Amino acid sequence: MTSAVTDVPWQELEHAFGRAYDVPQLLAAVSQSRGWKLKKRVEELWERVLHQGSIYSASPPVVRALIPMAANSTGGDKTLYYGLLAEFASSARQAIHDGRAI
Repeated sequence: MTSAVTDVPWQELEHAFGRAYDVPQLLAAVSQSRGWKLKKRVEELWERVLHQGSIYSASPPVVRALIPMAANSTGGDKTLYYGLLAEFASSARQAIHDGRAI
């Protein structure tokens, strides 16, 4: 895993279900998956850090970790990564608009 994952104090951050201590393992699983397994792992990650379009304190470091994964992916996997990143951007814009950005 990269420093974008290992240098983050995940236990101090939160996602939709509480402390984000489980995010590094999930990011590792995402980075090692391809195809339908990647889709499944991305859905698990999405559920935690972008649940119902909400941005959590764990969301920005997840985006930093996903960017190099997206850059190194190909085909449908790249589409999946960029779709997730686009959702982060859309949700962040909405949070700013609504005055509830972290």
